[in-house]
Amino acid sequence: MKAYIHRFFLVALAALTLNACWLRKDTAAGDGNAVRTNQEGKEFDKAFFDAMERKALADDVGAYKAFSKCAELSPGNAVAWYEMARLDHLRERQDLALAHIRKAVQLDPANYWYHQAYAGFLLEYGMYAEARKELEWLIRDHPDELQAYYDLAASYLYSEDGKGAIKAYERLEERIGIDPEVSFQKQRIFLLMGETEKALAEVDRLIAAFPEPEIYGHKAAVLMDLGRMDEAERALQEVLALDATNGNAWLMLSRIYARDGREDASWDALTKAFLSADVSIDEKIGVLLRFFSASERDPASLERAYILLEKLDIAHPDDAKTHSMYGDYLLREGRYREARDRFAQAVGIDPNHQLIWAQLTELDMQLYEWDLLVEDATNARNVFPAQPVFYLMMAIGQIQVGQHDEAIKNLNVGKSYVLDEPMLMANFWSTLGEAYYKIGEYKRSDEAYEKSLTLTPDDPLVLNNYSYYLALQGRKLERAAELSLKSNELMPGTASFQDTYGWVLFKQGKHEQALEWVGKAIAGGANDGVVLEHYGDILFHLNRVDEAVEFWEQALKAGGAGSSIHKKINDRTWYDAQEP
Repeated sequence: MKAYIHRFFLVALAALTLNACWLRKDTAAGDGNAVRTNQEGKEFDKAFFDAMERKALADDVGAYKAFSKCAELSPGNAVAWYEMARLDHLRERQDLALAHIRKAVQLDPANYWYHQAYAGFLLEYGMYAEARKELEWLIRDHPDELQAYYDLAASYLYSEDGKGAIKAYERLEERIGIDPEVSFQKQRIFLLMGETEKALAEVDRLIAAFPEPEIYGHKAAVLMDLGRMDEAERALQEVLALDATNGNAWLMLSRIYARDGREDASWDALTKAFLSADVSIDEKIGVLLRFFSASERDPASLERAYILLEKLDIAHPDDAKTHSMYGDYLLREGRYREARDRFAQAVGIDPNHQLIWAQLTELDMQLYEWDLLVEDATNARNVFPAQPVFYLMMAIGQIQVGQHDEAIKNLNVGKSYVLDEPMLMANFWSTLGEAYYKIGEYKRSDEAYEKSLTLTPDDPLVLNNYSYYLALQGRKLERAAELSLKSNELMPGTASFQDTYGWVLFKQGKHEQALEWVGKAIAGGANDGVVLEHYGDILFHLNRVDEAVEFWEQALKAGGAGSSIHKKINDRTWYDAQEP
């Protein structure tokens, strides 16, 4: 309603460019009075043009004062009262707005814009009976200005007078003929009033004027809402007789068939609906979301879901929602690379979806696609420059590809955007700890890890990584042992954590205990080169050289062992070298 009132205010403003002399009524009688009146006229002109200037500059306070001056100098000037009413209304001063607009209408009772503004104010203030008097005046004197009919109907609706609203719409139809939007509104009112047959008669009246598939479809929807499925089905068959590819008709038929237990017919209708571009993608996504839940337990539902996804792909290949939905299914099925490609297509079509970018970068990391992680996180950061998570993901990828200085820069920028998210901030600090470690800045690395643990002291991954780096350097071994043992207490049975604790113990010279913990890791499935080499190193220090060489050979075969592994095997001795 307010937008409409503002529109006619602008039109009224254009009318105010008339000469100020027209706006002023001279009441001079005799020479002395004429001099006084001319002086007052000049003051009015000055005040009026000052008011208009301030209005143009959106200086509402100054404009109001100037228009008040105009009303004081020329109380019979309707424009000044109207402008004060407008400003009062904008400032939500209801009583003054009504008093001033009534004054304007009283002074210029034939002015269309004043009556329209008055009616608009009354509608907004809930004074519907008074509003109807003004609207009736507008309809009587300006019968071709259709907005008054709509507002009259609205006034009855706001008063919960459905019959009055129907009559107002019927008067509008006398001017414009049968109109679908007016008819739809009448139908809704009849249904709210419980007059079902009148609503359906109105639908049939509309069909007689517009025998189009959309109108038959609308009738079917009304009948479905009323539970009259047989009649709804007949109406939908009439739609398909006019347009055999009408997707919305097939979708509604699918629902009717499903309700009646006709599963095969329902499925056939649903596949036809999915191939149609008439059905909105949001409707189809809603169907697929229902299948998503059902298909977790039912392989047949999952198979059908993928059939629908393929049809969605055909009907909406250039919509990001298609690829995002497809990606969600693939991700749940563990088809990570295919899911990643779908999410990449989605953001390629519409990059303004932060959650899809987050999913994409998570998959890059899960697939160890570090170059892609850097690229995708950089693109996401460019779209959402104030979202810290993408700086973090970018830095993680950069560390993996050896761009440590760039990672540190992005981490320091990204953490400046973190607000009241201690876990996220802890991730920034722990990743900074890793980056600083990689470039040999061990003091800064330690400080960063300690800050991370201050925020999240029970993060087992940070506890493990920090303690492992300390062990590799042979530094702060008591602190490393404390941290590593805590990570194993938080996540018992984690092979990589067990190996770390064993390696810390090894660095402390506690070889028997170290062998026990790294042995637990191997028993738990950690058979990569690093862990196997660790076990061999510990065996060597226990003077079990043959067994040590055997495990070094296994480490070489598994891959990932340190750079000195060949020399250890060939020389049958241990060399203190860092892992690669």
